[in-house]
Amino acid sequence: MRKPLAEIKDTEPKRDHGDISDLKQSITDVGLINPVTVDENGILLAGRRRFQAVAELDWEDVEVTVLPVNGDQLKAFRISIDENLKRKNLTDPEVAVAIKEYDELKRKLEGSQPIGKHLSLSQCNNDGWSQTKTASDLGISRPAVVKAIKIATAIEKYPELAKETGGQTILRQYKQKEVGIVQVPQGKYRTIVIDPPWPVEKILREERPNQYDLDYPTMSIEEIKAFPLRKMAFEDGSHIYLWTTQKYLPVSFEVFKAWDVNYECLLTWVKNVGFTPFSWMYSTEHCLFGRIGSLPLLKMGKRLDFTGKVREHSRKPDQFYNLVAEVSPEPRIDIFSREKHDGFEQYGNEISKF
Repeated sequence: MRKPLAEIKDTEPKRDHGDISDLKQSITDVGLINPVTVDENGILLAGRRRFQAVAELDWEDVEVTVLPVNGDQLKAFRISIDENLKRKNLTDPEVAVAIKEYDELKRKLEGSQPIGKHLSLSQCNNDGWSQTKTASDLGISRPAVVKAIKIATAIEKYPELAKETGGQTILRQYKQKEVGIVQVPQGKYRTIVIDPPWPVEKILREERPNQYDLDYPTMSIEEIKAFPLRKMAFEDGSHIYLWTTQKYLPVSFEVFKAWDVNYECLLTWVKNVGFTPFSWMYSTEHCLFGRIGSLPLLKMGKRLDFTGKVREHSRKPDQFYNLVAEVSPEPRIDIFSREKHDGFEQYGNEISKF
């Protein structure tokens, strides 16, 4: 059915819908392919960009789909954002704002209800009781809801982040703003252990429940290559240990090359558990060993493999540090360290994480 534009009411706050010139041209050329959606009272639920476009084209009426909501605010909100959440060209910030608004509306409308039932539904109470239900209501994954709400929170605190379209970039910059930038040590070291914050977005919660969310700023490959490790090493001899992931193992050799480190061998951590993201079970993790100069080992013939229990994300086993202390001399430094080990200085913004 068609409805006069004058009878359609848009009750949402005015927003910048971006450049709609292409949409207006398309409507001019082929007409309005998809109608806008209104409730039984003519309140606009979905199709705001299309509605704005036909209004600017001075249409008098427009094709509409009427979906009765009978005063159900949550139903109206779900209808209004369902279309946007499924748009392929929607940016992460736009998704985040929509999900957060829905989550806040749900909290407001259901705030007087006991939350025990909601808490029992959630597998992670720290993320808030309503997010599991939000994911179910909107037909999207719970991790996507958690990520979106974090993005919206970041943009709310630092509005300048809204100019970014990549969600992971926003979260990384947000974390950098929150924790600040730690100055690189000015000293020289014979032994450098470095566990770079590789650009990993997430590990599936179902596979690794303790490693679901990355709560520190990651770095791009180029940023890792540009890290001034060489300034921290003795030119006449230093040992370099570079932790890497299965995905970034090939890239790690490029990083060594960028740092002008001579690769020698690969240490392997054999874990007590593993997970299967594709076909093989990932039950090992690797650390490249290389040298600057020709500094010899303190002890010869040590094995390249060691066993150790898996703990929190990025937390390496004590067995590794014991091994390094046996074969590589002081002064030693643990870069991007999250836990203090005897015989190692620390660098990073989360040195007391564990």
